[in-house]
Amino acid sequence: DVEQLYKKFCYRAFREAARPMERFYGIIREEWFRHDAPSSIGETGVNATKVMVLDAGHETELRACLDEASATVRHPVAKVLVERVRESFEFFVNEVKNAKTSELSVPQIVRANPGWDDGDWKSAAVIDTLYLPWKPYSEARVPSKIDLFHDGKVLNMRILMKEDMSRIERTKNPFADREEVFGSDFELFFENGSKPGEYFLFRIDAAGNVADYLGYDPSWNRKDTRIEVKCFDDGWGILLRIPLAEIGCDLIKDNRVRAALVRIRYSGPDAAGKKDEECSSWKFSFLHKLTTFGTLVLQR
Repeated sequence: DVEQLYKKFCYRAFREAARPMERFYGIIREEWFRHDAPSSIGETGVNATKVMVLDAGHETELRACLDEASATVRHPVAKVLVERVRESFEFFVNEVKNAKTSELSVPQIVRANPGWDDGDWKSAAVIDTLYLPWKPYSEARVPSKIDLFHDGKVLNMRILMKEDMSRIERTKNPFADREEVFGSDFELFFENGSKPGEYFLFRIDAAGNVADYLGYDPSWNRKDTRIEVKCFDDGWGILLRIPLAEIGCDLIKDNRVRAALVRIRYSGPDAAGKKDEECSSWKFSFLHKLTTFGTLVLQR
């Protein structure tokens, strides 16, 4: 009997504070089952707290449970356990409230199919510096430049990345019969505008291989997004045409697209045997962590 086991756990762990702690976990459990996108592999405490505590309006109620538990608990071990739960709760609530994200205004330019050197890119919004996710104020050592504009239906992006292409290693993809450029790729995450908490991911490498995911699920396949990869003497680039509808964005209802843009580099050894590794992203954004996604504000 799962319910009896649950109650027994709360009693044995929290003793006199069992009832308020049972309510505390019960609220979270109920929200978890109610939510359209329950947590899964790769979930973070920050994201789960945002979705299932703050966005759901449970912060005050959950804190009241902890206050009651702290006031009633007597057993010394149970008292420590209650305080540890409280510390964890307050840590993640503060992380959500203090989270920093980026925002960029993206112009609307009516253009059907811009090429690599199209003049409209001169009027595009620009992200010309990527940062280290673990040190969000430290700039990446190797330059990248991202140009963006939309035409009301399609988000156009041009990503240019400097790189010593002679040191990029090719290897067989272990999941498919194809060759990919090891460790030299760009990943684009877009929250599903029609289903908050869910996100789409495009992973593109310098050999032109593309993987598309719904979160961690590889069974989702883009239908209308067009992706082109081009290699240069001093780097490589990506040209993207992403229909807003494909990432759940309805420009009439909401002109904001939440996204994370991440470059991952791994260059093979040079003559001295030195390898070059770097992960960089649009400021504050990080792989798979929705709470870090920045906002693209599409001009209307």
